[in-house]
Amino acid sequence: MKRLYFLLVVLLCLGFLFTGCGTQVALSGRAYDEYVKSIKPYIQYWEKEGLTVEKRRGDWVECGGSSDGSFSPYIGLLNKERRPEEKDRSAAHDRLDNELQRCMLKKGYRYTGKCYDNEMSRASPACAGMGN
Repeated sequence: MKRLYFLLVVLLCLGFLFTGCGTQVALSGRAYDEYVKSIKPYIQYWEKEGLTVEKRRGDWVECGGSSDGSFSPYIGLLNKERRPEEKDRSAAHDRLDNELQRCMLKKGYRYTGKCYDNEMSRASPACAGMGN
């Protein structure tokens, strides 16, 4: 009986270990508030001189962005965009994101987010040809 109890405790501990419980550093208080304030919605990385916030939001939504300033296409649109050979919706999401970027660029916006020297950034219309 003691052996079974010991085995259950070991399995429970391993379960916590492998699910990541206790491995994430938690922020609290002022550090958490500052972190949350530092997160900008995707729309805020697109700038164009002389526009109101309302005009930018209108252009954003017209290009496929969400009215809250994020980019989160609904499941139905992702399923429609998904190709038969694709295992999940991530490639469809990337294609829709690239369409949004091209649309914003055509409207004269400039992307101010980070572009990295890697394949993913180079494939992004917003980062194509940038040396960030």
